[in-house]
Amino acid sequence: MADREAVDQADIQNRVRAALEAAIQWHEEELEPDMVKATDYYNGEPFGDEEEGRSKVVSRDVHDVTIGQLPSLMRIFFGGEDAVEFRPERPDVVQVAAQATDYVNYVVREENDGFLEYYAAFKDALVRRLGIFKWWHEDFTRVLQSVHDVDDQGLMVLMLDADVEDIEIESVSYDEKGGSETYTVRVTRREADGKSRFQAVPPEEFVFSDDARSLPSAPLVAHVREVAQEELLAMGIPEDVIEEAAQKTLDQYSDDELATARRVDGGESGVADEEVDPSQIPVIFAEVYCLVDGDGDGIAETRLCQCIGPTYEIVNGDGKGEIVDEIPFAVMTPDPEPHTIVGRGNYQDLGEVQRVKSHILRRTLDSLSRAVDPDTVVDDARVNMHDVLHPEISGVVRVTGDVNSAMREMAHQFVGHATLPMLEHYDAVREDVSGYTKASAGLDPEALQSSTRTGVVAHLSASQQRIELIARSFAETGVKPLYKGLLRLAVKHANREKMLRLRGEWVAVDPRHWQATMDVQVNVTIGQGTVEDRMAVLGAALGKQMELMQMGSPLVTWAEVRYTLGKVIQLSGRQDGDLLFRPWGPEQQAKLEEQMKMNPPQPSDPTVMLAEVEREKNQLQAQMDQVKLQQERWKIQLEDERERDKMAQDMALKEREIEAKHAADIRDAELKAQVQAYRANQDADMKVKVAQEQTRRSAGGGGS
Repeated sequence: MADREAVDQADIQNRVRAALEAAIQWHEEELEPDMVKATDYYNGEPFGDEEEGRSKVVSRDVHDVTIGQLPSLMRIFFGGEDAVEFRPERPDVVQVAAQATDYVNYVVREENDGFLEYYAAFKDALVRRLGIFKWWHEDFTRVLQSVHDVDDQGLMVLMLDADVEDIEIESVSYDEKGGSETYTVRVTRREADGKSRFQAVPPEEFVFSDDARSLPSAPLVAHVREVAQEELLAMGIPEDVIEEAAQKTLDQYSDDELATARRVDGGESGVADEEVDPSQIPVIFAEVYCLVDGDGDGIAETRLCQCIGPTYEIVNGDGKGEIVDEIPFAVMTPDPEPHTIVGRGNYQDLGEVQRVKSHILRRTLDSLSRAVDPDTVVDDARVNMHDVLHPEISGVVRVTGDVNSAMREMAHQFVGHATLPMLEHYDAVREDVSGYTKASAGLDPEALQSSTRTGVVAHLSASQQRIELIARSFAETGVKPLYKGLLRLAVKHANREKMLRLRGEWVAVDPRHWQATMDVQVNVTIGQGTVEDRMAVLGAALGKQMELMQMGSPLVTWAEVRYTLGKVIQLSGRQDGDLLFRPWGPEQQAKLEEQMKMNPPQPSDPTVMLAEVEREKNQLQAQMDQVKLQQERWKIQLEDERERDKMAQDMALKEREIEAKHAADIRDAELKAQVQAYRANQDADMKVKVAQEQTRRSAGGGGS
C-alpha cells in the first residue's frame, strides 16, 4: 500500500500534465492529419497534384454520400418515434419511465438546440470518424417582478418572505370607511434555477489516451479548447492565475507553436498579433478526466482536473482535482472497430473512390477539351503568330505559302466513351460501400420500376441496411449514454416541481423522485420497414385486440389497446396522443378491474345484449374499413408515384432521342460542309494548276 503522505499536489500535477501532453501529441500526429484530409475531401478541395493548364475538377463522393445519409439519420432520431426510451424495472413505474423519456426529449429538443447539435455530431462522425456529445448542468438566476395590491398585513408578509429581494411601493390609497391603507407594491424575487445542457464537441478539441479501448475505461479523456477570460472568471478561477496563463498563451502564439494546434480546418487562430489586447487573448483550458491515485491508497479514482494555460496547471480541488462518478462524454463512430474508440468514416471508405473518379473526370474533360479545341501545329516562319495567338470568330490568319504545310490542326479522338463505364463502375462501388443509392433517396425511377409492391420494398430495404446499422451504432454509443447522463443531471440538480408541456399537454414533472439509474433501451423498430408497413401492422394488431376484447380473452386489456392507439398516433408524426386518447396504463386498468369486482355488471336483457354486440361489431367493422381505406389510399399514392416516375422516364428518353437526332443532324451538316470545303479547295487548286500550265505554254510559244 502506497504512503498517503507521498501523493501531494505536485505529483498529481506532473502525472496529469504528462498524460495530457502525451494524449494531445498522439491526437495531433495520428488522428488530426486524417481528420484534416477527410474534411478536405468533404469540401472538394484539390489534391495538390494538379497540373497547370489541365482540368482540376474534384468528384464530391464523400460530400454526396454524407449529405445523403444525414436526412435518414435525422428522421430516425427526430421523427414520430422515440429512438431511445427509458425502461421501467417494475410495473408500478411504467408511467414514470414514460414521463422520464418525454422529459429528456424536452430537454434535448426544447431547452437545447437538439436538432443542430445532433446534426453536427452526426456529420463529425460520418466525415471525421468521431462524433462527440458532452453534457453538464448550468445554473442561472432569474429575476421575477410582480405588482400586488396589499394591506398592512399583506405588506408585512411580503417583507418577511425570504425569497423577496426588493419591495417598491408605487402608490398608497386610504379607505375612509374601513380606516385602512392599501399599498400598490412592485415585488422583485430572485429565483435560482438551472438547465441540463449538452453540445456536440468538435473532434479537434477532444483527446484521449492512445491505448484507450472504450471511453469509460480510458486512462485519460479531456476536452481541450480556448476559453475567454471572462468565462474563466465566472468559473471562480482567480484573476491572477488567469492573467499568468494568458501571458504564457501569448508567448506561445508569438513563437507560432500553437497557431494551428487542434484545428481541423488548418486555419490561423488570428490571436498571434502582438498588438492584440492581452485581456482579449483566449486561454487554453482543459477539462481532464483521468484515473489518478490521489489519496495514496493504491487505487486510482476518476478525477476531474481543470487545467489552465499551456502548462496545464490544475486549478481546482487544491491542485488535485475532484473525484467524479462519471465521464460526461459519449463518442460515436459510423463503423466501430473492435477494441478501440476510433472507427471508420466515409472518408476511409470513399476517399480512394473519390480520388480515382476525380482523375478519370479530369482526363475525360482534358480529352473533350482537346477534341473540341485541338492543338495547332504552326510554322512560325511562315505564319503570323499574332493572328494564331489571338483567334477571332471568322478571323484571318496570315500565312506565306501553302496554308496546309504552314499551319494545321492536330486531330484528337475523344475518349469519353471509354471512361464513362469506369465512372459507372466506381459509382457502383460507392453504393456498395456506403449503402447510399439513388433508389434509397427516391431519385432513381428505373430502380423502382417493379410490377409488385414487394419488389419496391425489397429494393429499398436492401439499400437502407447500411443506414440502419449506422443509426443503431449512433443510438447505442452516443444517444443512449447522452440520455442516461441527462437523466442523472435532472435527478441530481432538480430543486422543485416544474410544469412542462409534454406531448401537447401541461403536466407536473418532479425529477427528484425518479430513479437516476434507469436503463435506457434503443427502440427495436429503428429503421425497420416503412411507415406504411408499420401502420398496417399496428392496424391489424388493433383489430385483433378488439376481437380478443369482445371474446373476453385475458391476453388483452384496455391498457394494451391504449398503447397501440398511442403508437399509431406517434407514428403519424403527432405528439399529442394524450389529448386524443386519455392516458391509460396498468394502474388505471387495475383500478377499473377493482371497481368491476366491487360492482359486477348486472345480467342484461338478451335483446339489449344482442344489440350491444351488434353495435360493437359495427364499430369494429368501421375501424377495419377505415384501415383498409387508408391502405387503399397508400396503394393509390404508390401507383400514382410509380406512374409519374414512368412518365418522367419516358419524357427523359424522348428528350435523349431528340438530342441524339439533333446531334446526328449537326454531325451530317458538319460533314457536308467539310466535303464542300474540300471540293472547293480541290477546284481552286485545279484552276491554279490550269492557269499555271496555260501561262507556261504561252511563255514557251513566245520563245519559239
